[in-house]
Amino acid sequence: MMIRLLWLLTGSALLFGQSGEEIMRKVRDREGQRTVQSRIQMVLTARNGSTTERLLDQYASRRDGQTRMVIVFHRPQSVANTRFLVISQTGQEDQRWIFLPNLGNVRRIAASESSSSFVGTDFSYEDLSDRDIDRFQHVLRGEESVEGQRVFVVEATPKSPGDSSYSRAVFYVLADKWLPVKIELFDRQNRLFKRLTSNQIEQIQGVWTYRRARMENIPNGTSTELILQQIRYDAPIPESVFTTRFLETGRP
Repeated sequence: MMIRLLWLLTGSALLFGQSGEEIMRKVRDREGQRTVQSRIQMVLTARNGSTTERLLDQYASRRDGQTRMVIVFHRPQSVANTRFLVISQTGQEDQRWIFLPNLGNVRRIAASESSSSFVGTDFSYEDLSDRDIDRFQHVLRGEESVEGQRVFVVEATPKSPGDSSYSRAVFYVLADKWLPVKIELFDRQNRLFKRLTSNQIEQIQGVWTYRRARMENIPNGTSTELILQQIRYDAPIPESVFTTRFLETGRP
């Protein structure tokens, strides 16, 4: 889905046999799917409980340490044809661009905008990028039970404050599927800022996949839920999709 976090863990002995960083590297290296295409329903819930729905397509490709992702909004009319591209390369700053139909041109998203809301959702631009593991210190904090499921707790802290808009992130990882059921994100004052929870996990094309994920903004009392409608792994995607020209024209 929008944030592709696939984890693998196979036994309690690993808790003491590996560091948090080793686990995170295995997590990153485990993702064998070269491409992902998905259709996602998005439900935004305001503080007063009112909701709005959106529909979008996502295209993603990973190769040679580089991850590219495009998001295309289809409805409602207020966001239709909004298109977003992010390119993440290990060891480099992310590159991001967005096409807004009302402006009629492609705009590059500056690094200083990483913490800004993505098209009015509870996700930021940073939330949509692949995390560069080398820029974080990872500590395995122990294990807990979340909704009756055994999870390992890994804390990630940026090595430099400029590497993230969050002071730290805490991942709660299923002990049998290497999938996080919860991620807590803390602001620069070390206050809980956002919480991502995931459920309805099932195997699709042999890959453990989230059917739903929900991001909550704690101070605002709002949330954005992602509901997976369709997904295809390892299907060909034209290279031209991952270009600013596609953002502008909507044609590969």
